[in-house]
Amino acid sequence: MAAPFDMELHEAAEAVIDVANANMANAVRLLSISRGHDPRDFALVAFGGAGALHGAAVAKELSIPVVIVPPNPGVTSAMGCLLVDIQHDFSDSFMADASQTAPEDLEAAFARIEKEAVDRLRHEDVAPENTVLQRTVEMMYQGQWRSLAVSAPATITSTEDLVRGFHDEHEREYNFRREDAPVSIFRVGVKATGVVQKAELPSFEVTPHAPDPASQRDVWFKGKSCRTDVYDRATMKAGAEFTGPAIIEQVDSTVVVPPAPPRRSTNI
Repeated sequence: MAAPFDMELHEAAEAVIDVANANMANAVRLLSISRGHDPRDFALVAFGGAGALHGAAVAKELSIPVVIVPPNPGVTSAMGCLLVDIQHDFSDSFMADASQTAPEDLEAAFARIEKEAVDRLRHEDVAPENTVLQRTVEMMYQGQWRSLAVSAPATITSTEDLVRGFHDEHEREYNFRREDAPVSIFRVGVKATGVVQKAELPSFEVTPHAPDPASQRDVWFKGKSCRTDVYDRATMKAGAEFTGPAIIEQVDSTVVVPPAPPRRSTNI
């Protein structure tokens, strides 16, 4: 790849990585900015075998202030499968004008699907005390084709609160609201969750300290070769603080910490 473009090997490699980082950043934008969330208000969790290689660069592209790399990023998804609660989504059409809908009509619709949800969890041996039901009502301005889901209380006493919630959600999602426009109810839904027993994860006492690198090697960052400390994460203790550039190696992943501006440090 480097030869046809008359590039140095490290230049071609960095160009490939830049394209990959840009694609990842665009994916995060799709899940955040396009849905009304500012990435700068969040931390970026970098997991997967290669996630920690790209985490810092993607965060910089989106101005995300914090990157979190789990202890074992390469198996985070597998751990999630072991810890995740049982969940089923149920819904039913409910086409009506919100202003002309009685609370008891919505309650009757929810009662039908909640019975189905509870029966499903009982069939999966979920105890009543471990059952959690969350209601949603999907609504839209009349004439729209896309609906928005709004959380509904366990007991609905008024549809006015639901409509106000829809206006708020519409403003957050699309940056405008039309309180004078009629609102239609499109669907009612229930998320049925069976809470399962969670594994106990270890905890560690945090003691700020400067760890000793296991080795050093030359690493290219933005077209420059930098002498870089290499750490073994398996031997690092909670509270380790150091300044990039750095490479943190572990069995299932590699963390890349780019050169940091002065007075900034990385915590593990």
